[in-house]
Amino acid sequence: MVTATGITNETAIERFKRFYEQYRATSNVEASFVNAKEALLLTLMEDISRLAQEDNTAAIRTITAQWDEIRFMMQGSNDALKERLEREYKQG
Repeated sequence: MVTATGITNETAIERFKRFYEQYRATSNVEASFVNAKEALLLTLMEDISRLAQEDNTAAIRTITAQWDEIRFMMQGSNDALKERLEREYKQG
């Protein structure tokens, strides 16, 4: 399976969750969400750049599709996604 990350089988939403959990250990919900989103975008851009150099368009399509799914989750309001990440953080 083509993944969006260098970490085996980690999807973009899983990476977002991992970043959120890392930031949440020291920040509030809002700051953690914003920082995780920015970190995700930066790492996805790095991945796309690397994959473009490798001419791996299939992996680039996977990354963009995963980002589109995340954007769809945030459509209108980030609240539902924030709540999901926070709930999973507390359960984790």
